Amino acid sequence: MEGKNCFRTKWSQSPVYSGGNIASLWLPVPRGTSSSSSKEALVMACGDTVNVLWASTGDLIASYKLPLEDVILRVDAVSILHPEKLAVESTNCAAKNNKRRMVGKKKEGAERKANKEEVNETSLDLSLHASAPPGSYIAVGTRTLQVYVLRLDCIHEEEDVKMSSSLVDPSVDNSGGFSCVLTPLRSWTAAQQAIAVVQFTFSGRHLVSGSTDGGVKIWDVFNHHLTHNLRIPSASLVHSVYVDPAEKYICVGSFEGHVAVFDFVDKTLISHGHFHVSAVESLCLTPNNEHLFSIGRDRKLAICTVDSSTLREVRSFVVKEHVSSALFESPFRIHVGAMDGTLSTYSVSVTEPLRLSRRMRGPSVAADGPPDDEWAIRSLLVVQNPKGVHEAGPLYGLLDDGNSSSLYAADAAFNISHLLPDMEGSGYYASSTLVGFLDQVLDLKPFPPGFPFQRMVVTNSKDVRCYSTSGCISSQTLRGHKDIVLTCAVSADAGIISTAGKDCEIRFWSTANWKTIAIGQGGHEADITSIVFNAKQSESYMVLFSVGVDENLRLWDVGMHVLPTLPHDEKGVKMSIIASPIIFSHRSGINAAHEGPIHAMAVAPNDQYLATAGKDKNVNLWNINGKKFFEMLL
Repeated sequence: MEGKNCFRTKWSQSPVYSGGNIASLWLPVPRGTSSSSSKEALVMACGDTVNVLWASTGDLIASYKLPLEDVILRVDAVSILHPEKLAVESTNCAAKNNKRRMVGKKKEGAERKANKEEVNETSLDLSLHASAPPGSYIAVGTRTLQVYVLRLDCIHEEEDVKMSSSLVDPSVDNSGGFSCVLTPLRSWTAAQQAIAVVQFTFSGRHLVSGSTDGGVKIWDVFNHHLTHNLRIPSASLVHSVYVDPAEKYICVGSFEGHVAVFDFVDKTLISHGHFHVSAVESLCLTPNNEHLFSIGRDRKLAICTVDSSTLREVRSFVVKEHVSSALFESPFRIHVGAMDGTLSTYSVSVTEPLRLSRRMRGPSVAADGPPDDEWAIRSLLVVQNPKGVHEAGPLYGLLDDGNSSSLYAADAAFNISHLLPDMEGSGYYASSTLVGFLDQVLDLKPFPPGFPFQRMVVTNSKDVRCYSTSGCISSQTLRGHKDIVLTCAVSADAGIISTAGKDCEIRFWSTANWKTIAIGQGGHEADITSIVFNAKQSESYMVLFSVGVDENLRLWDVGMHVLPTLPHDEKGVKMSIIASPIIFSHRSGINAAHEGPIHAMAVAPNDQYLATAGKDKNVNLWNINGKKFFEMLL
C-alpha cells in the first residue's frame, strides 16, 4: 500500500430492491462492448426509486427517483422492438437462449439519434391504430395514486455522454462506451383509491391500472387519455390482471377471490364468478379464449368457461404449496411460489390432470420449527422473456416444447434468485442471487488474487454470500448456521472458509464443493464475535483463533481435524470428500481473557503473538502459548 492509490479494488452496494414485483427489459446493447452478451435487464423498485440492473452481473445501469416524496407499490416494463429486430428475437427464442444478435440498418442509428431529443420535446401522440414506438418503457404506480411512465434510453456516442452528463447517475455502470438514462414521459393521477396493479399490455400501447376500490382503468400511453373505465362487480381490491396478446379480453382477479372477464374492444362485462376464497394470484386464457385458468392463495387452480354471463367452473385442482405468488408462463405451464420458499412448476390442461413437472423445496422446509417468512416467494419472472418481445409471435400459447425455463424468484428478504432447471429433471437450483438489500454488514473478507470470487460478506442473516463481480449478484451462498452469522475468515489459499456467529459453533467450508466439512463445537457458550486463521499456514500446520461474548479465547487445530478431509488428487489439487461434517472441539484456550465481551482480534505475521480487544477498553497481547505479557488500557 503505497501512495494515494492504495486500494486494489472498489466495491460499493446501495439498496436496489425493497420488495414488490419485478419486471424485465430487452436492451439493444451496442456491438463491440464488453457486455454485448448481457441484453436482459431487470427492473425493480426501492422506496421512491426505480432501478434497472444488468441481469447477468447485477450492475446498476440506470435509476430514477420520483420528484415527490412517495413510495412505489408496483412496477412493470415492456420492450418494443423494431420489426426487423422482433423477427430476429422470435427466431432466437425458438432456439432456447442461443447467442443472439441484433439486426438493423445504419439509418436506424441515425434515426435514434435524431429522435432522441424528440422524446422530451415533441408530442408522443399517435394515431388510434398505430403501433407503439420502439423502445423500452417502464410504468410505476405509487402510494399517492400517481402513475409514471419512463423511457430507458441508451446513449452510445461519446459526445452524447458529455451532453447528458447531468442526467446520468454517477453511481450507475457506464462501462463499455455507452450509458443509459431513465427519462419521464408521462405522469398522472390514475385513481381515487390506492393503486394495486400497474401493467402494460403485450403491445405496449396501453397501460392497465387497478385500484383498491375495484376500479380498472386502461390508458393510451402515447396519446395520454383514458380509453376504458371499468369496475368489477365485487368492488373489491384488484389483485391481478391479464390481457390476451390480441387485446380482445381483459381478465381481472380480486383480493377476495372474484374473477371477472371484460370485452377489451366493446368495454363491457362478459362474465364473472367467485371461485376462490382468497386473493387471485394469476390468470390466463387458452389460445382459443374459451377457457380461463385462475389460481389463488387458497391453493386452488380453477378452470372455467367464458361462453356465458356467469363463469362456469368445469375443473379444479388443489396444489400442495401454500401459494404466495404464481405465474402463467403460457396456457400450458404455471409456476407456483410458496410461503416456505418452495417453487413448483405444473403442466396445465383443460382435459388432462394437473401434472407436477419440477419442484424445488425451500430452505425452511428442512429446518426445525415453523417456516421463516423471509423465504416467501413474492414475485416470479421467466428469464429472457421480457414482455412485448415473444408474445407477438403467431404461435404464442399454441405449442409447448416441454423444456423448463429458467426463472427469477424474488423473496421477502429482498433477494432475487436466478433458478436453473437441474440435470435430473426434477427441480431447480439457484445459480446466483441478486442481493437487493444488504442490511447491516457485520464482516467482510477479500479472497486472494486469482481466486474466482472477490469477497465474502456477512450481514444480519444466517447466510454468508460470496461475490465474483463488483455488482450485487452473489453466485455462492453458504447456508447451514442456525442463527445469525457474525464473523468469517478465509485461509491463505482460499481452500477453506470459516464462519461463526450466534449459534456458538464454527463451521468450516470447502471451496471445492462449498459444503460444510467440519464443525467446531464446545468452545464458546455465547456469541462468537471474531475468528482469524494463523498467518504462516502450511500443509501440516493451520490453526484458527476465536473470541466471543463469553470472554474466552480459543485455539482450534485445523491442520489436525479439517485438512485431512481435503485429500489431494493426482495433480496435487485439494479436493473435498462429500461426507457428513466431522465434529471436533478446541485444542486449547484461555478463560476470562477480558473482563467483558471480546470484539476484535489480530494475529502477528510470525504467528508468535495474538492481540485481543474488548468491551473493557483493554488491548491484550498474548504469545502463542497463551501467556499474557502486555496490557494496554485505551
